[in-house]
Amino acid sequence: FHFRPVAGRAFFLFSFAGRMSLTNYVVQSLVGVGIFYGYGLGYWGRIGAAWSVVLVAVIFGVQIVLSALWLRRFGYGPLEWVLRCLTYMRRLPIRRDRRVWREGLPAFEP
Repeated sequence: FHFRPVAGRAFFLFSFAGRMSLTNYVVQSLVGVGIFYGYGLGYWGRIGAAWSVVLVAVIFGVQIVLSALWLRRFGYGPLEWVLRCLTYMRRLPIRRDRRVWREGLPAFEP
């Protein structure tokens, strides 16, 4: 279906995190463990629901920004790249080809 231009731009921001979904999932898990468990900050049960929503929004917002910055230089997230290399059983390039990126063509083809 069709989005309005403003909504399309908003959804476009989520695409950066989506292209690095495995990496972002693992990072969210590690950050959550560090914040909530006893060997981290130990905030489990000490943060209310409202602050939890704010915390999640901040963490995800930072992940979107870092994902966009990463994908400017690289074609895949680090864990996505490892998984892809294991799948094809060979080392694949991770860096973006600047020429291909400028022309808007796919950076890599398996």
